[in-house]
Amino acid sequence: QLVEHVTAVNGTGDNEVYVLPAFQLQRAKGGLTVPKTKSELLEMGEGVSQVHPEKGRDIAHSPTDYVQWRTASQPYTVQYRMPYEPYFVANKRVPRYDVNFLGYGNDKTGQCYEVWRAGIVFKVLPFAFVFHMDHPRGDWLKSDVEYTIRGPETLDTFFNDVDKRYNSVEKKKEDEVAITAVSTARGENCTAACGREGLGCWGSKAALVNTCPAMLKAFSKECEECSDLFFGRDLPAYNGAFKKCFLNQKPEEYRLACAKSEPASMRLCPCGEALSQWLTEAWVHQLKTHHKLYGGTP
Repeated sequence: QLVEHVTAVNGTGDNEVYVLPAFQLQRAKGGLTVPKTKSELLEMGEGVSQVHPEKGRDIAHSPTDYVQWRTASQPYTVQYRMPYEPYFVANKRVPRYDVNFLGYGNDKTGQCYEVWRAGIVFKVLPFAFVFHMDHPRGDWLKSDVEYTIRGPETLDTFFNDVDKRYNSVEKKKEDEVAITAVSTARGENCTAACGREGLGCWGSKAALVNTCPAMLKAFSKECEECSDLFFGRDLPAYNGAFKKCFLNQKPEEYRLACAKSEPASMRLCPCGEALSQWLTEAWVHQLKTHHKLYGGTP
C-alpha cells in the first residue's frame, strides 16, 4: 500500500522525499500496542505521541507538524528546519549518508540537511507512519567517550563540505543567519559562550570574527597587539600570557572548533541562531545518570 501511494503522489520525480511521521507508545497512558492504521492510532489518544517528545529532542521531528497530520487526507509540504531528521521514502538518487560520521550521532541529521540543500522538498504522507520502539543502548556507545566532542566537530566540517558542493545553488539559507561576535571567559569554549546568549556556535562563519578589527573591538581593554602569524582550531582568541590577539592564519586547514578551549585564552565566537542539536553533553549526562536504559532512576 505504501508503494502504491508513493507511486500515485510522485509527480515531481527527483524533487521530493516522502516523510513517514514517527510515533512512539506512551505505556503509562495506556499505549500498549502499535496500531496498524491511522484510525487506530488516532483512537489511542494520549497513549501515543510523536517520537522523542521530550523538550530538546522533539525538534528533530516536530517540523513534520503532527497536528496537521491528524486531519490530513492529502500529502502536505513542510518547511525544513535544522535539525529535522524524519524517516522518509525516496528514490536512490537522494544524497547518501556521509561516511565521515563515525559511531553515534548526526549522520541522519547530516543527510536530511544535504537533502534540503539539494533543493528537495519534504512532503508528508497522510496515512503512512512508523513507530519507534524503545531499546537499550549498545555497549559500544557506553565505551565511546569522545563522541560528544567528535560528533559536533564532524557536523561542522560536514556543513562546510556541503557549502562547497552546493555553492552554485540559489543563495544559501544559512547566509541569512545574523551572526553576533561573542567573547568567552578565560578557558571557556564557544559552544558555552554562545549558549549563554541563547545562541549556537556557527563554526562555518568564523571568517566574520577572524579579523583584527573584530578582535580589537571585543578585547579593547586586554589586547595590546593583533597578530596573524599563528593558526589553530581555537583561534581567533586573546591570549593572556602574551597579551595579544591571535588570528587563525589557516582557517581552511584549521577550521574553527566550537567545543575547543585553552586555559589562557579568551576566544571570539561567531554566534547565531541555535542549531539546537539534542545530542549535547548535558543530554548525554542526563541519560547516563537518570534514564532507565542506563540503570538510573527515571
